[in-house]
Amino acid sequence: MVKITSYVYSYLLIGGERGHLAMMDWKTKDLQFEFNVKERIRAIKYLHKETMMAVSQKDYTFIYDNEGKEMHCLRQINQATHLEYLSYHFLLVAGVCRFC
Repeated sequence: MVKITSYVYSYLLIGGERGHLAMMDWKTKDLQFEFNVKERIRAIKYLHKETMMAVSQKDYTFIYDNEGKEMHCLRQINQATHLEYLSYHFLLVAGVCRFC
């Protein structure tokens, strides 16, 4: 079941609650990548353009590139339920619900 979506320009990022993650160009219906992270996805957000994305998973938040390769693990952002990227400040903001 698709629960989480994010888009920039013509690229759509789709994340499922059971760990499915896919990126596609919705104008041409071209699939960029698709894989399963094998963990619960809580939130997703594009960073800058379609080249990088932040994915809040079960425990930590991970940064992936546009090919689906893991670039970085943010261990300071635990169990984030909402992600927002402030492009003018180059800042990733996370909302965390500790008792949910």
